[in-house]
Amino acid sequence: INAEYGDDCASFELRFGNVRVPTAKTTYACWQWPIPADLRDNHIVRIDPIVDNVKNAHHFVVFVSDEQIELGPNCAMTGQVIYAWAVGVEDFRLPPQTGLPLNGKFISIQAHYDNAEQVAGIVDASGLKFYVAPKRNETASMLWLGQWLDDGLEPKQKNVTIHGTCRLDNDDFSVGFESLVFASFSAHAHAGSTHLDSAHVERGRRRRKIR
Repeated sequence: INAEYGDDCASFELRFGNVRVPTAKTTYACWQWPIPADLRDNHIVRIDPIVDNVKNAHHFVVFVSDEQIELGPNCAMTGQVIYAWAVGVEDFRLPPQTGLPLNGKFISIQAHYDNAEQVAGIVDASGLKFYVAPKRNETASMLWLGQWLDDGLEPKQKNVTIHGTCRLDNDDFSVGFESLVFASFSAHAHAGSTHLDSAHVERGRRRRKIR
């Protein structure tokens, strides 16, 4: 690790403990930890998933904030989302001299568990391992792409295509930028989705598929 990120890189694990997964088909739960003062304003340069129960762990969302959150089931994400892991995603490594900001007083993880067979007695100790180093030259952030189904879907439809557009101009961001570089991409959906596709479109022309 030191050879790749430098001697001043530190690592720590945040695990959920031996949490009992409810027998409900789907469950959300949150955990929160204080960020030590000496790590605040540093950069996360790598995140490794620690998946204790592959069959039931569906996704983890990481966010930082200055406020404490309500823990336990059915919790809501508050603060700045900086990372998300989902089934099939491996280690997340930032490019050289790039990092995710570790701003705020607290770091939280929301976990989504699937228990389709409603099995009782499942215990999970998953979590994430973070690698933190002094602030890098470039600051990364997470960009969500997707479409909410607020009104649901019409019944008895064989195929439904949903299209969404995210405009990457300065009017859509609180801080402007000169260029945008994709360091990583992953697609994620819940039950009912069969195909996801994302592409970079410039001046009305499809430039490249984002993978």
